[in-house]
Amino acid sequence: MKSATKSSTLDGEKMVHGGPATNRVAKLDQCRRDLKLWSKTKYGSRKEQLLTLSKRLEEMQGNIDQPRYLIEAEAISKSIDDLWKIEEQWKQQSRINWLSAGDKDTKFFHLSTIQRRQKNIGK
Repeated sequence: MKSATKSSTLDGEKMVHGGPATNRVAKLDQCRRDLKLWSKTKYGSRKEQLLTLSKRLEEMQGNIDQPRYLIEAEAISKSIDDLWKIEEQWKQQSRINWLSAGDKDTKFFHLSTIQRRQKNIGK
């Protein structure tokens, strides 16, 4: 039985040669990568957006007395508030997931602790 797979490219689409399960796994993996790239290009990083908007707002602080800058500053401030609300929603959802799957001896718990440890080591 052949367990090794070969991959080739046909018109930009990755073709994986192997059994049906191998193809499904490869297609799901490719779909995950494509969705991640799409999300990054369409929405960007919220942290980067927050930094950019905050810097722009700081630059405008000196010119806030002009009506044009006041309107733009209010719009930027609203955008920053909206981004923070989205960030809070994600934190709450993460907390809900943690409390429901929590400190049980689950794969979720182990992966979460490993991810947190790696993140802390990187700081």
